Amino acid sequence: MAHIQRRGKSWRARYVGPDGRERSRSFARKADAERFLATAEADKARGVWIDPRLGRRTLVEWSREFEGSRVNLEQTTKDQHEALLRTHILPAFGPRPLSSITEMQVQAFVAQLLAKGKAPSTASKVLGLLSQILEAAARNQLIPRNPCAGVVGPGEKPVDEKIFLRPEQLNALADQIEAQFAPMVLAAGYRGLRFGELAGLRSHRLHLSLGKLEVAEALKETGGRQSTTGSGWCRSHRSSSTCYVRTWRHSLLGATSCSRARTGRCFAGRTSSDGSGRRLSSGRASTSV
Repeated sequence: MAHIQRRGKSWRARYVGPDGRERSRSFARKADAERFLATAEADKARGVWIDPRLGRRTLVEWSREFEGSRVNLEQTTKDQHEALLRTHILPAFGPRPLSSITEMQVQAFVAQLLAKGKAPSTASKVLGLLSQILEAAARNQLIPRNPCAGVVGPGEKPVDEKIFLRPEQLNALADQIEAQFAPMVLAAGYRGLRFGELAGLRSHRLHLSLGKLEVAEALKETGGRQSTTGSGWCRSHRSSSTCYVRTWRHSLLGATSCSRARTGRCFAGRTSSDGSGRRLSSGRASTSV
C-alpha cells in the first residue's frame, strides 16, 4: 500500500508498481511526496504507469538501439541520420536520461539551431529525427510522452515560384550547352526525371522503338562512392509528340551506344582514373556521347 515516511529532513514516498515491486522517491516537502503518490496511483488505475527506471536510459543509448532496429532505410538516409545525430542531437542531449528531456528544452534547442545560422530546413530535419527517437521511446513505455509533440518547428522558407520551360525554350537550352549534356537536359525536361534517376538510367530500360523508357533504378552517392539502388517502383514514360520523339531517339541512341560498353548507363558520370567509381572533385555529371 502506498505510504509516506519521514526520513530525517526528507519525506520518502513508497508504492507498489503493477509488476509487484516497490518503488520509492524522496522529497524535501511532504506535499510533493503526496502529489507524487497520487499521480503514481492514478497512472496505475488508468493503465498508463511507466517504470521510472526505464527513463534513466540515455538518449545516446536509445538512439543507437532505435536506429539499429529500423528496416528498409536507404544508405543515404542512414548516413543523413548519423550526421544529424553526431553534429546536432547528441552534443545537446546525448548523455541526458530520456525522462529528463522536456518540451521547453527541445523548443530552446530548435531556437539555438536557428540562432547559430542553421537553415530552417536543417532545423526541421533535426527536430524530425529527434521526435522519431523520442516517439519510439514513448511507444515502448520508456517515457510517458514525446516531449517533441508540442514543439513548434521552424518551418521552411517559402519556395520560389517554379518556372516551367516551353518546348521551344527547352530545345533552345539544349542547343546552347555542350552537346554531350543535351540528351540529359532533354530527358529531364520532357519526362521530368530527377537527377538520380537520370544518372541511374540504363540502356536496357530504353525502348526507343516504342517511344518509351522505364525508371527502376537511381544512382546515389554515399561517403564519396556511387551506388545504384532500386527505386522500389517502375514508371513508364511514353513520348507525347512526334517531333520530340525524333529528337529524343536520335540523342538517346548516341548516348546508349557509347555508354553500354562502359557502364551500361545512358548518362555516365566521370570517374577516377583507377576505375574505383570515386567522383573527381572537379567532375560534373555528363553523358557518354
